[in-house]
Amino acid sequence: MVDMLRGETLRVDKAQNKLWSEGNLVEEPEDRSINIKARIRNYELVKETITGLVEDEGFSYIQEDTFFTCPNGRLKLREYNTGESLLMFDVEADKELFTNSKYCYSEVKDLTATKNILKLAYGIKGVVRTERLIAEFGQTKIYLDRVADLGDFIEISVDLTHDQTLEDGQEVARDLMEQLDIGQTELVHSSYIDMLTEFDDCL
Repeated sequence: MVDMLRGETLRVDKAQNKLWSEGNLVEEPEDRSINIKARIRNYELVKETITGLVEDEGFSYIQEDTFFTCPNGRLKLREYNTGESLLMFDVEADKELFTNSKYCYSEVKDLTATKNILKLAYGIKGVVRTERLIAEFGQTKIYLDRVADLGDFIEISVDLTHDQTLEDGQEVARDLMEQLDIGQTELVHSSYIDMLTEFDDCL
């Protein structure tokens, strides 16, 4: 069972284009990608369209991200429904059409203790629960998300090759947006945790 769970986590990490080294901190500051997020009106229709585009139907999992108050970036503890957990930190420009992220993470062996320590040290900012479908389309990863208390979203992440410009990646993303019937007015420039925080502030 442990091997099966580990295989699922490795599969998830591979789908998110992350390098994995058990027990070690992993950092990839040089990766470039174009990331676009949008609300979707019809989840099942978009899912059907994605299935028609990709060769592999992808796979689904559930994740729960606990975010901690951190002034220098986003610090979160991610729990997968497979039983695996990761401590993750990233710095990312949410307000731009594309992002060039720097991130690192490490496997968590004792989830409860780690969460309690981080809660005492930083305080909890919020929790994001997501049911996610991942599919790959060429150099692009498609994330179809159902986010608790927020609704349905799609994220398009174009991994740039060394000889591609940011404009090249934007063009790839726009072409896929057109195929999925995603309009400019549906684009979202905030992270899920920021959207939830803004929503709570309005209550």
